[in-house]
Amino acid sequence: GVKMNVFIPKHEFQVHYYPNSVKDPINITKFITGCPKTENCPYEAFVRRTKSYLSDDINSECNNT
Repeated sequence: GVKMNVFIPKHEFQVHYYPNSVKDPINITKFITGCPKTENCPYEAFVRRTKSYLSDDINSECNNT
């Protein structure tokens, strides 16, 4: 028989801090609460972590009517 492995790509990202225009950026992804202590953070983990900071009704919070 034939065995087939299907790989579904994961969306991951990194967050970099630029201390100034001369120094190289520093990857600070591993310091984000809810992300693994690695160089990359899965998109789903970041969305879960930031959900409480996102508005459900941006118009009312910005006083747009």
